[in-house]
Amino acid sequence: MRVLSELVLLTNKFVVLEQENQKLLGELQQVSAEKIQQYDELSRRVHQLEATLLQQQAAEIQNSSREPKISLPAKFDGTRSQFQGFMNQVRLVIQLHPSRYPTDVARVGLVGTLLSGTTLAWFAPFLEKHSPLLEDFEGFIKDFQASFGDTDSTRKTINKI
Repeated sequence: MRVLSELVLLTNKFVVLEQENQKLLGELQQVSAEKIQQYDELSRRVHQLEATLLQQQAAEIQNSSREPKISLPAKFDGTRSQFQGFMNQVRLVIQLHPSRYPTDVARVGLVGTLLSGTTLAWFAPFLEKHSPLLEDFEGFIKDFQASFGDTDSTRKTINKI
């Protein structure tokens, strides 16, 4: 009888364990299904990003193949008589390479890389203080011209007329 009661207890424990096992298997299948969905979603996103990247690279290659190869102007040291020529060259570079300098930040950055001597010392505080003019090309150029442009340009223009 004792053996029989122990057998019944063990059978009941086995049934409980079997039920827990079935419950855990169900949870595992649910988690696996969720992980598969997450993997599929991530895989879809990766493919979208790859396609976008390939399109961007193709556009860059196409744009760069259309843009002529040109040299950058010589560094500007602050000589007032050379200011207008320097700025004309900078504007030409921007015009001929629109994909390289699409934003005001990129354009101001181009000018900043072409400065030396006193002009570079003048430019440094703009960077160090994160000046809003770094994001405003025309505003930056007005400030730049006020500091280094030819102060007699109005008189020269009148004399040419």
